Amino acid sequence: MDGKLLVIDDKLPMCELVHAGLSPLGIEVTWECDPQSALDVIRNQAPDVVLTDIRMPGMTGIDLCAHIHQIAPDLPVIVML
Repeated sequence: MDGKLLVIDDKLPMCELVHAGLSPLGIEVTWECDPQSALDVIRNQAPDVVLTDIRMPGMTGIDLCAHIHQIAPDLPVIVML
């Protein structure tokens, strides 16, 4: 299995947990704890899928989905509740 996953969560331990679980499967996992910074990563690194938390300071996961859709309309986004 391969691919690039971007995790967006303000809780670093959650990002590290996803990385630890999926990296051994061959998935390239990167993360951002700030939704605004994550939008730059999406523009510059073109992940295959995004996994985001719904509750974050400054921007909700739902709001983030709208911004992502403007940048990359076909990018799949999974929102964690």
